[in-house]
Amino acid sequence: MPCRSWDEWRDIYSALLQAQREGKFPYETIVIDTIDKFIDLSNTEVIERGRNKFKGAEIFTIGDIPNGAGWAWATDNIELALSKLEDLPAAICYIGHLDRKEIKKPNNTSIHLQTISIGGKTGRALVAWCDHFINIEAAMVGNNVKRRLRTLPTASVDAKSRGGVVPDGTEWGEDSKANWVKFRGLFS
Repeated sequence: MPCRSWDEWRDIYSALLQAQREGKFPYETIVIDTIDKFIDLSNTEVIERGRNKFKGAEIFTIGDIPNGAGWAWATDNIELALSKLEDLPAAICYIGHLDRKEIKKPNNTSIHLQTISIGGKTGRALVAWCDHFINIEAAMVGNNVKRRLRTLPTASVDAKSRGGVVPDGTEWGEDSKANWVKFRGLFS
């Protein structure tokens, strides 16, 4: 379903909760595509909340909300939304974009880590929240795109699969439906 505002998110969640209460929950999997956009919707909600609470302040971004409250509200808002989804009888998945971030080490060296594009406490919470953080590497081989799932973390790649359910290095072919059937079969 399209979700263009935090109010629409509330409506969607209410409909899902109502279906669960009536014993008519029709979904095995719920996908947020993309988590980046979901966070943008949440941040817009947080900025509006800040404007309502701090009427005299000029608030245009989360960072403008006094006392750092905006950043805390933003992370809390996303964590609350995900915890509500966890209570539903379905697998929860989010799709996000990756970014290469420079991580400073205590010995004044740094590494470049391929991880979620969302930074700060919210980004760390998103990586920690999920059971499977699948980093998909894509490369052109001739005229074809080859995709490989990374599920083992390294110094330069954020990835995980709780219990090793998704084997590291699994290759995806050109057929999206076959990929989904193979992937979903890992969880039966």
